[in-house]
Parts: sequence; structure tokens; C-alpha cells
Amino acid sequence: MSQVSLHGDLKIPCQSCHVTDSWEMRKDPAFKHESIGFPLAGRHKTVRCQSCHQHLNFSKKISSNCTSCHTDVHRNELGTNCLKCHATQNWKVSDMTQKHQQTRFPLVGRHQTVQCQACHSNAVQQQYVGTPLTCIGCHRTDYEAAKNPDHRMGRFSTDCSQCHQMTAMAWEGNFDHASTRFPLTGAHSATPCGACHLNNSFAALPMECVSCHRPDYQQTVNPNHVSANFPTTCQTCHTTSRWAGATFNHNATRFPLTGAHTTAQCQSCHVSGNYQLVYTDCYQCHQADFQQTTNPNHVTGNFSHNCTQCHSTTNWTSATFNHSTTLFPLTGAHTTAPCQSCHVNGNYQLHYTDCYQCHQTDYQQATSQNHVSQAFPHNCTPCHSTSVWRPNTMNHDAAYFRIYSGRHRNRWTQCSECHRVPGNLTSFSCTAACHQNAHNQGQNCYGCHRNE
Repeated sequence: MSQVSLHGDLKIPCQSCHVTDSWEMRKDPAFKHESIGFPLAGRHKTVRCQSCHQHLNFSKKISSNCTSCHTDVHRNELGTNCLKCHATQNWKVSDMTQKHQQTRFPLVGRHQTVQCQACHSNAVQQQYVGTPLTCIGCHRTDYEAAKNPDHRMGRFSTDCSQCHQMTAMAWEGNFDHASTRFPLTGAHSATPCGACHLNNSFAALPMECVSCHRPDYQQTVNPNHVSANFPTTCQTCHTTSRWAGATFNHNATRFPLTGAHTTAQCQSCHVSGNYQLVYTDCYQCHQADFQQTTNPNHVTGNFSHNCTQCHSTTNWTSATFNHSTTLFPLTGAHTTAPCQSCHVNGNYQLHYTDCYQCHQTDYQQATSQNHVSQAFPHNCTPCHSTSVWRPNTMNHDAAYFRIYSGRHRNRWTQCSECHRVPGNLTSFSCTAACHQNAHNQGQNCYGCHRNE
């Protein structure tokens, strides 16, 4: 049954907590503190009841907040839940770094090893609220004292993390230039900042090469950039890896280099340092070659200034002309004939219409069939071919009727025996030629004697 005691209106018997031979507390009281919603853990298990229960009347409710027993040295700046940092085993905080990770400023790198007072200047008074979260809040002295480069003069950002790392062993900077509009490559990556950022000027620095390399541009003499009026876009020829040994991609121009042009010295074409030339044909460089050539003579032959018709950039002297591109393709023996045999006196502007223009002498000297007296046409191709001039290739049997076989075989030696009208090889009559008395009634012997 319930009983009234100094402890108030309790529902448990006294012997549950006290021994019967004295009023001392039992070592193993039957009352369990967790039954009232506040389990005892850590040092709470060993403290005297009076430490929390200042009155013997236990029926009076005691707040479960830590601050009901423990003075809040933080002046309620960190809240009333002390267990966020403290444990019941020990009031000292042994894992403050881990606890700090739950705040708005997780500790990384060297921040994990510095004393709390380094950032929390009022830590002695147990005050931690109001500590700045920005780098400059703690490192303003470092910012002001930095001279290499001078952060104040250079108007550096106060966000120290842009250049400095919290994980570094020292405060040395490590700025990622790739985050700017001018990533550093090649030799630029090892160049001291002050070489480009003169007078600690880090804001709105020009990005053109010439802004740093103007002395290099002006002092270069091979070739002379100033007199040649070179553009100041240095990256056209130079790289960031190495300033000397510039290479120019001529293929990016309207005159790509091929063959021997790729190894020719720049000055051989760009005479007197003139790099503003606009070449339209080979003649501008090869005028001397054109004028001095005698086999054949290009000047008297009125050759075209377009050298590519015969020459290549691989070999200038071994010229080859593709005659098939003209109105007179070369076939047979024409392919091996010397140019001069047709282009007499270096005349390469000829316009040939038939064979006679070259073979007039052959035509006039022909004796087996006198071409002149018989007024043969000037078109040699019905009897002659380009493969061989003699003997002729006239096949009368295939073209007309048989004079090389049957009874007509070898009876005629001159075309004019049958072709009585000079110059008209198509005019032909059997009776007028040989058979006028053989068949007075039938004038067309060929109609009956086609196979003789």
C-alpha cells in the first residue's frame, strides 16, 4: 500500500530502496530510474541522489534538461542540449573535431589541429557563438602582411581558398589559374607571377601575347617582325612550351607548301623580309627560271606563267606535260617524239587540225603512191596510224572490195589506175578504168563479180 514519507506520496515500499537493519540505501535498489523517463548513464549512476534531488520530496517533478543541474557557461548560446558536445561519462569534450563537423564550419586540414582559442577568441569565457565563417575573419593579418605578391595592392579576393589550401602544411598559395580566362600552359605554368603581373596588378590584365612579349617581338631579327609588319598574335607561330623554334603552318594560308617548298628557306620567297606577299602563280618566285630556260625557250615559246602545267613542287627540272589535256592527245609514236619535232622554232602555240601540218614532207616525198599528183587528202589517218608511219595501214579489202585477193590481186600498183579523178578517191568506175569492152551492157561489174 502507498505510504506517506519525507519523499512524498510514493507508490513503492521503503524496503525497495532502504535496508531493514538501518536506513542506509540498498546497493541494489529495486527502484529503476528509467521508469520515470530519465535513465541514469555514465557518472549519473554514481552521484548521490541529493546532487539532483535537493529536496527529499521525490514526487516533485525535476526538469530533465541538463541546465537544471549544470550551469550553462555558454549563456544559452549553444542551446540547452548539452549532449550535443558533452557526454555523461565525462564533462570534458574529447572529440570536439568530430563534433565540429556538425556545425556550419567543418574542420579540415590544419584546422583540425589548431587550438580552439585561435579562432574562438572568447573560448576562455566559454563563448563560441559569433565566430566568423569566412577566411578573412581569422586571416586578415596574413592577408595584410602578404607581399609576394602584395594582396592589398593587387586587390586580391579575401576568399583565401581561391589560392590557399587548408590541407597544406604551410600557408603557401596554390592558385588555379585554369579557373580564369587565361589557363597557364607550357612555360607559363612555371613563370613567376610577377613576370606578367607587374606592380602587383592582378585585375583586368590583358591576355594578348604582345602585352608581355612586346620586347621579344621588337628584338627578333630572323625574321624581323617589325619591318615585316608581322601580326602581334604570337600564337600563330609560337607555342607556350618554347618561345624559340617558331613554326608557321603555311597550309593555313592560300598557298599550302608541298614538295621542295616545305624545306625551302622562308627568305627565298619572302625577299627583303616581305611577308605580306599575295602569290597568284608560280611565276612570282620562278621568274628567273622561266626566263633562263632554253630547252624549250619559255619566253619565245610564249609559255604560260602557270608552271604547274609542266612542273611539280617535288622536282623542278624533270618537267612533264600532259598532252592529253590539249586538243591533240598523243598516241603511238607521238608519245616518244621530241617536242621540237612538232613545235619547230619553239612554237608551242600551234593549233593542229590534221596530220599534214607535221607530215607535209612525208606527204610530198611519197613515191609509191604520189600523194601530190594524185591529190591525196591531207587527212593521213585512213592509211597511216600513229604507231608506225610505214607501211601504211590501208585495208582496201575490208573498207571497199578485194584488191589484195582473188583475180584483182596484185594487178594494180597505183591507186590512180582505178581512181581516175585526182583528189576524189570515192569516184570509181570498173568500165572506165579497165573493163569498158568486157561488158558493154552492164556498167556495174561489182554487182556480179563482187568476190573476184
